Amino acid sequence: MVGNKGDFIVEVDSKIIFSKTQLINCESERFPHDGEIVKLINKA
Repeated sequence: MVGNKGDFIVEVDSKIIFSKTQLINCESERFPHDGEIVKLINKA
């Protein structure tokens, strides 16, 4: 997915599993920690 304004969005099977600006699976506007996306993909 293409974002703007510094968005960082990760999708698996058309479902957002991490969004920096929508605060999906994160508590504040931040980039994922090392290994965090892999863990989220494995949970999806």
